[in-house]
Amino acid sequence: MVLVLSLRTTKLTADFRRAAVVRDVVIVTPGGHQRRQFVGDYTLDTSIISALAALTGAAVGGLTSGIANWLNHRTQVRAQWILHEKSRRQILYRDFIEEASKCYIDSLQHDEADIPGLVGLYAKLSRMRTLSSKPVVHSAEEVARKIMDTYLEPDKSFVELREMTIDGKIDLLRGFSDACHDEFEDMRPLSL
Repeated sequence: MVLVLSLRTTKLTADFRRAAVVRDVVIVTPGGHQRRQFVGDYTLDTSIISALAALTGAAVGGLTSGIANWLNHRTQVRAQWILHEKSRRQILYRDFIEEASKCYIDSLQHDEADIPGLVGLYAKLSRMRTLSSKPVVHSAEEVARKIMDTYLEPDKSFVELREMTIDGKIDLLRGFSDACHDEFEDMRPLSL
């Protein structure tokens, strides 16, 4: 085993196109003995150094450009995915709000449950469980529970419905809408 302790390059010639190189190497052998060795006097064409510097610069520039393109593409794909996911949820939430509104008004005016409407409502609720955040799912479950409870209450007349509207008690979907809005705010792509 040989350990090289120092390697020195010295002495430039007056002609800057060529440089004289002298190497002085200190070698330590396994026994701990030091030995200096003069490697030689070589001439090196400086155009090779320029060419190597240019190639290295081109490689670094190309790598930087490639990484920048990859990061840009990745950001665009993520933004497209977020927009697609947001659109998908908006359609689901819109359908849930329409179905819940119909079922709620039916529950206020009738004792018998609208079974097909409730089935559609719970189907949308199940889809939300796979796509949506927990606050949105929790709010949707509260809406469905309130609709079921309203079927058990006495029917409301038009005058009672008007009073509920004035008092703000008829707005069953306010919490759900707020939870959806918060979820959409969290889905905004981060600006770089």
